[in-house]
Amino acid sequence: MVHLSSFVAFAAASLVPFTQAQDLETCLETAGLITSFPETNASFPNDIRSWQRRITPTPAGVAWPRTTPEVAAALACAREAKVLVAARDGGHCYGSYSLPTAGLTINMTHFQNVSYDDATGLTGAAVW
Repeated sequence: MVHLSSFVAFAAASLVPFTQAQDLETCLETAGLITSFPETNASFPNDIRSWQRRITPTPAGVAWPRTTPEVAAALACAREAKVLVAARDGGHCYGSYSLPTAGLTINMTHFQNVSYDDATGLTGAAVW
């Protein structure tokens, strides 16, 4: 009986991340974001490819926002699904920190402009 209860506990625990990933994918697609998830995109291994080959974490999914409101939507979806978030641009981080295990990678590739607001003194985005 102990083995059965251990199996049930393990099975229930392993369903949580899958449900979170499904909720995340549904939310991001409803918000109109470009996404990649391991179950639905053959390109997923390429989408999470990193310069760091020694450490290979696997996020739940990747989103490519094109606008600031899409970034906000991606963050809201991640919060709702209760997953970690990391921003990514070139993927050059030595520790692969832009690929949170079972989290959401927000790929900032589409953000190529820099803006400056004279009234607030704030700069938005950056291009290296």
